[in-house]
Amino acid sequence: MKEDVSRWALFDFDGTIADTEHIAYEVYCRLARGKDREVLDREAFEALNDRSIPKRLQAHGVSPLRLPALVRKALRVYRDEVSTALPFPGMKQCLEKLREEGISLAILSSNNEETIRAFLTDHDLAYFDAVKGKISLFDKARFIRRFLRKMDIPAESALYVGDEIRDVEAAKKAGIPVIAVGWGYDEASLLASAHPDEFVQRPDELTETILRRHDTR
Repeated sequence: MKEDVSRWALFDFDGTIADTEHIAYEVYCRLARGKDREVLDREAFEALNDRSIPKRLQAHGVSPLRLPALVRKALRVYRDEVSTALPFPGMKQCLEKLREEGISLAILSSNNEETIRAFLTDHDLAYFDAVKGKISLFDKARFIRRFLRKMDIPAESALYVGDEIRDVEAAKKAGIPVIAVGWGYDEASLLASAHPDEFVQRPDELTETILRRHDTR
């Protein structure tokens, strides 16, 4: 394996590496029933994926002020359901190839670190040099900058991979390129509105894009 610790790919977790959309729906159903709210069917729930988080909250009649408490409850439910999640097809091969080519890998996610590490162990995805969790939904840019400083990674040596508009916006604020993936939570039209540096539809395309961008630096 080539050794080049100066080239980093930072990954989101849910919707990028792990297919957890069915868990997101289960979390939504439990929280809605707990508040005696009408529960949308899955098709109607997923139809909101072309909206930003504030607009989704508005559609569900939830105040943004309640979001931190909801996230804490959601992560507890998520922990009970994570055993049903699988890596997206092709992601294992993508990560393995990146490691072979000397790319250092990290996960920066809003999910719990212990949950992420359990998933990686269960699915034989021990390719990551760092896993950081419990990032605020709207504070990822600051966390990315802090991670780069702590690891002594120049911004020009890193890029971020995510599936949501907030991932794109956070990476741009942090000053690093961002690759949006088309198999996660947010619809392509929503991702395009944030103007990611790259947009890919398959994990093998993601592999090629990361290697190309790093090789041109």
